[in-house]
Amino acid sequence: MHFVGTLSYHPFNQLKVNLLLVWASLLTGAAGTYVAFYRFSQEENAVVSSSLIMGLSIGAMHFFGMEAFYDQIVMRYNIPLVLLSIGIAMPGTYLALRWVRTCSSHDCKRVKLRSGVTMGASVLGLHYTAMAAATISTTLPGTGVFQLSMDTTAMAESLGILTIGLLLLVLLGAKIKDRITNQSLQLKTNEQYYQSLYQENPNMVLTLDTDGNFLHANKVIESYGYTEGELLHQSFIPYIVPEYLPNTIEQFQRALQGEPATYESAIYSKMGERFEVSITNIPIIVEDRVVGVYGILTDITSQKKAQKALEETEAKYRSLAEDALVGTYIIQDGKIVYANQKLTDMFGVTEAEIVQLNILDFICEEDHALMSGNLNKHEKEGCPFTHCQYRAKKKDQTEFYVEIHGSTTNYEGRPAIIGTVIDVTDRKKAEDTIAYMAYHDSLTGLKNRYHFCNQLGTLLADGSPIVLFLMDLDHFKLINDALGHEIGDRMIKAVAERLKEYVQREGNLARGAGDEFLISIPRMSRQEAAAFARRLLDCFADPFYVDEYELYTTPSIGISCYPSDGEGESEELIRRADAAMNLVKRSGKNNFQFYQMTQAKNDLESLKIETNLRKALERDEFLLNYQPKLDLASGKVSGVEALIRWKHPQKGFISPADFIPLAEKTGLIIPIGEWVLRTACMQAVAWQKAGLPAFEISVNLSVRQLYQPYLLEKIQGILEESGLDPAYLELEITESIMMDSEHALKILNELRSLGIKISLDDFGTGFSSLHYLKEAPITKIKIDQSFVRNCTTDSNDATIVKTIIVMTQQLNLEVNAEGVESEDHLAFLQKYHCNEAQGYYFSQPLTADEFARQFSRMERIVSPSEEAWDENIMKSR
Repeated sequence: MHFVGTLSYHPFNQLKVNLLLVWASLLTGAAGTYVAFYRFSQEENAVVSSSLIMGLSIGAMHFFGMEAFYDQIVMRYNIPLVLLSIGIAMPGTYLALRWVRTCSSHDCKRVKLRSGVTMGASVLGLHYTAMAAATISTTLPGTGVFQLSMDTTAMAESLGILTIGLLLLVLLGAKIKDRITNQSLQLKTNEQYYQSLYQENPNMVLTLDTDGNFLHANKVIESYGYTEGELLHQSFIPYIVPEYLPNTIEQFQRALQGEPATYESAIYSKMGERFEVSITNIPIIVEDRVVGVYGILTDITSQKKAQKALEETEAKYRSLAEDALVGTYIIQDGKIVYANQKLTDMFGVTEAEIVQLNILDFICEEDHALMSGNLNKHEKEGCPFTHCQYRAKKKDQTEFYVEIHGSTTNYEGRPAIIGTVIDVTDRKKAEDTIAYMAYHDSLTGLKNRYHFCNQLGTLLADGSPIVLFLMDLDHFKLINDALGHEIGDRMIKAVAERLKEYVQREGNLARGAGDEFLISIPRMSRQEAAAFARRLLDCFADPFYVDEYELYTTPSIGISCYPSDGEGESEELIRRADAAMNLVKRSGKNNFQFYQMTQAKNDLESLKIETNLRKALERDEFLLNYQPKLDLASGKVSGVEALIRWKHPQKGFISPADFIPLAEKTGLIIPIGEWVLRTACMQAVAWQKAGLPAFEISVNLSVRQLYQPYLLEKIQGILEESGLDPAYLELEITESIMMDSEHALKILNELRSLGIKISLDDFGTGFSSLHYLKEAPITKIKIDQSFVRNCTTDSNDATIVKTIIVMTQQLNLEVNAEGVESEDHLAFLQKYHCNEAQGYYFSQPLTADEFARQFSRMERIVSPSEEAWDENIMKSR
């Protein structure tokens, strides 16, 4: 622009220029412009500095260009105008760069055009202002011309053409670059779309060549244990489950023919697990030629399992419905839409006849309201389940009983009721029979005790005065034993018939247990009750004829009255009548007796305890405590004694002294003793398994237990059941057992032969006999606590204890001292070499868990060394 512009001045168009300075001028302008634009592109806030650099470089280019005219002209410059020319260039450059920096995409071309015009105007302003600042005078023609020179016009024309050409090339290059950039951006965008679709796809995406070898795989392959590198260039065939391989290969070949396909297959994971998949094959077509196949695999293992489970469930339930032993139905809008074979057989119709009929057509009219109500509960109230019994009718109008169960469901997309129908006719008849039997005695036809108690309870609840008679036949057992139970039963029936004549007009008659009868009569005075009882006694004066037998019996009658003898409970009133009847039995029988509170108080309490005692074992109210026994030589725990405790839910702990004698009397000691033995043996084994050393466990054996049948077999069975070595079981007996010494010795010897130890408890308090010690297989003697308690303060007790210890040692038996409660007791027993001791000094009876926790503490109580004991201690007290 500079050199073309100088042509407008005379005489510049007639001069030649120095080419070196021309190139210096061009390079100065180009370098300055490059630096300015570089800073402008790299730094956000470089507009001012860039415009300053560009203005200076253009000014330098101009003045270098002016110097290219050698010595052909002489120029003098007006400095203010020179500075003004540079000042014109800088603001214009600043504005042009500023506009370019702040342009937005929608008007960028217009801003660039405005910036270009401003930039060009500022450069022209600089050029012509600078030319105006120069005073020019020419030198002589042809003088001072440099060899590297060129005509000014030619150079200006050349530079103009070159500049225009460069501008066109730049514009063309920019256009091409924009197009390439756009295409590259579109290619990158498509590539990113492809990568996102390929790599981020939740399904496995595989690329295979035409031979079926893997080329690529997305990261989903890692969830099956593989890496892409492991699969590269491998055939897909080994990874397909064999049964699916033929179809998979066929579908792959279809894809090679250009046909996409979706099908199901199965593959193996790296660990050999089988996965069900849905595969979509998509051919890769380049220039109308298939060059590979995309495989998209969706894991459908869960769906296949669910589908299989659904099919199996459907088949199972269909089989259950079709082959069921009960009728199965589906009702929709009150009509039967499905019925299995059992249901059609039940009503005597065919499937075609029953379907679309109303369910009420098969229900007796008396039960229509009930059936309609239940249907309404399902359909309108949303009740999920109902079941009820109805009277139904078959096709031939035969009535029978059915039990219908129904629940809500959906059938063909609409609400329905599904359920079962059971023919309960036989059950209904049986229930009626059972109901009668439940309230009546099967032998006599009289009301039974249960029915009698219910009716009595109703009368008591009304507060009506009632007299209760409990009658038991005297010596009836003799008739049963002599003539047999058949004659005895017929005798009971004859008694029942005779009682009906006397009772049913006045009150309620029932048969109790065995030969017991119950009679209740409301609103009867005590005097009337006595008179009625006498009539009952009189009615037994005549004999009973059973076959060829003429039989006599008499009654014992107990009488209780409400409200004077009871609190409104039927069982309580019966118990009190029974207590009065027992009093008659003890007084000679064939009489009657009113209940008397003072006479029967103790019996009643015993009866309550007995009743509760019978239930205690069933209710798991018994528990065992264990009192340790210590070896006085070593200080180790040598055994424990199992002691039963009864924890009543209302009365709390009941003393063994209160219930053990009663258990002996009633025979309950046998099941209770068996429970104690089994529980103790089980606990001994449990302690051993828990890590405690093996030691003896002692269990008391009562007289009643010793004489029970099969005692030996029961004990053997318990030992085998628990796994306890017989050597660790010790049975404690009392001297009273030896009263029948022959039988007792036989049983004890059999027990000893099993390895079980026998200890004699409470020695010295009963009928002590040295003969028993000699003959019986006793292994240990236990000194009663009554002697041990005072052995340190009473010389007589001390002598007895010492004598028993010495005697036991001479008989090669072990000796145990009970009731050790002080250190003095322990010292005394150790001094005289007592083998074993137990008592509160060591520990009170403990639960099994507490015993295990305190085991180590107890073994530290007794010092293994013998302790000296000074008899002066006893004398000084």
